[in-house]
Amino acid sequence: ATNNVVPFARARATVAA
Repeated sequence: ATNNVVPFARARATVAA
């Protein structure tokens, strides 16, 4: 779960930035 959420949240933050 974490292994899938960590990269997902990180990619989302990069796109938002």
